[in-house]
Amino acid sequence: TGTNEPKRARHFEGSEVLQVSDKQTITAKAGKISFWNAADGKLQRAFETGSAKFTFHSISGSSYLVISDAKGVQIWDFAAGQRLATVPVMERCCDAVISPDGKRLVTNSSTGRPVKQNYTVRVWDVATGKALQTVCTSEYYWPIAMSPKGQLAYTKAGHTVEFLDASR
Repeated sequence: TGTNEPKRARHFEGSEVLQVSDKQTITAKAGKISFWNAADGKLQRAFETGSAKFTFHSISGSSYLVISDAKGVQIWDFAAGQRLATVPVMERCCDAVISPDGKRLVTNSSTGRPVKQNYTVRVWDVATGKALQTVCTSEYYWPIAMSPKGQLAYTKAGHTVEFLDASR
């Protein structure tokens, strides 16, 4: 027929699909995060986040899941379904990534009105919840990736890649 149709489809009624890979699909519904096997669609595991309303930010290969809610940014061990830490980010968190070793968290938050917003990129010590570095700007910074040694690559205003040593 000349069209590329999917070979199989999975429907997650009432859930928000957070991430899809060739191995699993991660969904959220009413404060619960669920992990589904991509091959057969069966539920692998699920856990409650403790918050009915949260924002998904990232998941790392080293088994860390990062979400935020009214309490701050939470780091979860998604294999065990346990919250490891909550970092007290009080502004609206736009994005967050965690270092592969789980020791540093980088957040991008915003304050102000949509027309004139201020953005803050912070590097946090996960163990203490204290900010180690702060970069304030009127331009939007979006964290993209963090290397195993703590080098953060992000875009500035969507068109320039900059780097920050987040290991300090």
